[in-house]
Amino acid sequence: MQRALRIQVVAWVLGGAFLWGQGKTWKVPAEVGRGLKPMDSLPAVLRFLEAHKGYEADSVRFWCFFRLVDAASYLKRDTLRALVRKMEEQAAQSSYPLAQAAVHLAWGSVFWEEDRYDSVMVRGEAAARLAEAHQSPLYLAWAYHLIALIHGRQGNTKEQLAYYQKALPLWQRGGDSLGPSSSLYSLRDLYYDQDQYDEAEKYYRRALQLREPLPYDERTADAYKGLGLVAHARQNYQEALQYYQKAITLFERAGDPASLGKVYQKMARLFRDQKEYGEALRYYQRALEALEQGGDRLGVAQVYNSIGFLYYLRGDYGQAIESAQKARAICEQLGAQKELIKCQLTMARAYREQSNFTQALETLQRAAQIAEQIKDKSRLAEIYAGIGTIYRYLNQSSEAINYYHRAMSIWEELQDFENLAEVSSNISHVYYEQARYEEALSHIQKSISLHEKIGHQEELADAYLKGSLIYMARKQ
Repeated sequence: MQRALRIQVVAWVLGGAFLWGQGKTWKVPAEVGRGLKPMDSLPAVLRFLEAHKGYEADSVRFWCFFRLVDAASYLKRDTLRALVRKMEEQAAQSSYPLAQAAVHLAWGSVFWEEDRYDSVMVRGEAAARLAEAHQSPLYLAWAYHLIALIHGRQGNTKEQLAYYQKALPLWQRGGDSLGPSSSLYSLRDLYYDQDQYDEAEKYYRRALQLREPLPYDERTADAYKGLGLVAHARQNYQEALQYYQKAITLFERAGDPASLGKVYQKMARLFRDQKEYGEALRYYQRALEALEQGGDRLGVAQVYNSIGFLYYLRGDYGQAIESAQKARAICEQLGAQKELIKCQLTMARAYREQSNFTQALETLQRAAQIAEQIKDKSRLAEIYAGIGTIYRYLNQSSEAINYYHRAMSIWEELQDFENLAEVSSNISHVYYEQARYEEALSHIQKSISLHEKIGHQEELADAYLKGSLIYMARKQ
């Protein structure tokens, strides 16, 4: 197995917890979640699932089965798929009406790990229909949570927010104590990604209030890590470091090296943003060791790519490409399309700085094909902007403007004002080089307006300077 099951999650799902189902409350035998090592719990879980047959027990069995699959998302894909197929076989023989809903949600978890987002949506919607028909708040909450994740991945933030808000009261009706914290935590992702840090912090703290009283160190550590991210984004580096240290202490106590590696990765980014590159590299190396120990190959790939970007920032472009290629090889083995795009972007940036524009363009075009396949609009816009910049360096102005406008169209749809401001400035630069000053002035004015809206003072000053140069050139 690439990574052992997370002890605390499996313990929550199956050990000593009271589970809601079909008008009865069921207590799972304590020995199921009592193992000191994650793999001690798995055989006990499977024995329990095999031993409990019949309609009434199935209300517990299939809920447990789905939660087991969700908790075990870091198993090898073949192992995980075999677990869900076993669940599917048993569901076909069960009279329990929500057995198929559990199967749909389990397959949704599998497809999520495989970046098959259309398939996740199909499974989530199918589970929601069954849950609505049989008035199951727990299954409906999980279905809405899954659908919200996909809308988020596709950049549909309004739909994402709506589904999370629909899920929250359903968790409470279903009696799930940790479910609300999952949606609250994901809501934080939504607001964090939109730079709405006050809202993000609010949801992190609400999630922390739900998690701290429970004996699940990993869950509480996740909330502390999230608060660290918010402090980091606000450039409160010392505060962020304190939150990350709290998360590290809890992950160490939980014996979860893979999650520990993720926090080391965040700490490396913290030092990188302060231009302490040596310290950043040291924490990236610690992250690699922890992730390797935890069997998280995707995490290892992410760190190699982050190291590549660190070398890029240091101006060591050969090392940047070499590290990103290591990451790319792992992503290709895992079929991790989303992360593969990030590797291609790092490589393309380094190729561009080496003036290897042909290789940079080929790398970005391959990345664009992947982004189109998985319908990642935000990443596709970033790639289009990168291609536009390559064409600008090659003095192919019409192609540069074409790709910049493609990126602009997507960012307008996503209301990504920061990137809109940057691409407007880039388009202005192309028109300026062609002595098309009216068009250059129009786009730099748009960039100024957007920077004023989002409050980026340094970028705003730069845009005003460019605008004055264009204005003087027009007058001459």
